[in-house]
Amino acid sequence: MSKSTKNKRTKKMDVLFIIDATGSMAKTIQAAHDKAEDLAFDLNISNRTALFNFGCICYRDPVDAKKDVHEIFDFSPEIEDLANFLENVKASGGGDKPEDYVGALNEAFNKLHWRSGKKAIIWIADAPAHGKRYCGKENHQEEEEKLEPLVQRLAEDNFYFVGISLKNGADRTFNEMKAIYD
Repeated sequence: MSKSTKNKRTKKMDVLFIIDATGSMAKTIQAAHDKAEDLAFDLNISNRTALFNFGCICYRDPVDAKKDVHEIFDFSPEIEDLANFLENVKASGGGDKPEDYVGALNEAFNKLHWRSGKKAIIWIADAPAHGKRYCGKENHQEEEEKLEPLVQRLAEDNFYFVGISLKNGADRTFNEMKAIYD
């Protein structure tokens, strides 16, 4: 980056990709990873005033299977580091259709090092969250009441939030999250 370009970049923006990494994503996880990388490159190139950092949470479903663990990449300005992290994440785990949205957001709020400035989450999923409100059937109802305050926090803290639903599998959850956020 040239000195003149560096001087122009004064706004800080942290962009977090949250990606479903359960077994249902086996056929599409590479496309999800590619999309995250492409978006990171596009954002970095198209915006001349922001200093971007990119992070990622690839979440699974320890609510159903304790051996399922989330994989976390803390924020970095190096897109190549993000790409290397994503290259090593394989789809596994899950069990039932709904996944651990609550756990993913808790990781986002409690394990990552956000800077002051603008914050964005781009969520890529093919399955809904736990709880009837989010998935349409009784499923780990204890998780349903935990998600609403986390989404409210996104709104209160002025996060930009985009949900990308693959095969319409997360539509209901993202629509409910939008209603809470608004």
